Amino acid sequence: MVTSSLSTNTGEPRYMALARRLANDIRKGKYPINSLLPTEAELTSKYSISRFTVREAIRQLQSQGLVIRRQGVGTRVLADYPVRNYMQARNTVEEVLQYGVQSLLKEMEMSEIKADAILAEKLGCPYGESFLKIAGLRMPVDDPNGPPVCWTEIFVLSEFSGIQDSVGRGSVLIANLIEEKYGQRAMEIRQDITAVTLPNDIAGKLGLPSGSPGLLVRRWYRGADDKAFEITISLHPGESFSYTMRMSRNAEV
Repeated sequence: MVTSSLSTNTGEPRYMALARRLANDIRKGKYPINSLLPTEAELTSKYSISRFTVREAIRQLQSQGLVIRRQGVGTRVLADYPVRNYMQARNTVEEVLQYGVQSLLKEMEMSEIKADAILAEKLGCPYGESFLKIAGLRMPVDDPNGPPVCWTEIFVLSEFSGIQDSVGRGSVLIANLIEEKYGQRAMEIRQDITAVTLPNDIAGKLGLPSGSPGLLVRRWYRGADDKAFEITISLHPGESFSYTMRMSRNAEV
């Protein structure tokens, strides 16, 4: 294999330079979607770098949703551009909340509602529970006029509805507003993800045709009393949302 030089920006780690080079090659079609990247050994030889550098570069590409690495198979290309709404499994409440700060609410609607039978089943709450409902498009902070991240509906228990005057000011999360005003802190967040066909009205808001696939993400923010004080329902375009998690074998097993 012919050895190639790896140009780096001033102060840039070599693994970042390799990740940038590979991402550029993917974008240009050198490594098409569903194809495999060169092996770790091939990249090590080609660029005269360590295996650690290669692994860190691949990890960068994975974090952007460009590739997936499978033992015994190799590193497969998933997308030619970074996935806008790529989400890795978070292990702490703080990590989940930090992820949410990356977006803004736009075209916001607010109303006070009571859960009917259908909504109560969807939220897993008592029939007749009162909420402040906040709905709108989530837009990326770094591209507020670009494609929406998702359509989201946020249900806040009525006892915390005093935060409504502060909603929509920058990228501050509802859960953080509740904590600041009432001292109610999210001690646990439960999440589930379901594949769905987007409702026609939501598909339209997201700029997608009727019948487009999507992902429904529901979250329950629970306080120290284990009661959910905030529940969110978000609908994401199926082609621009990816979720990955990493599991390790318990060393004691």
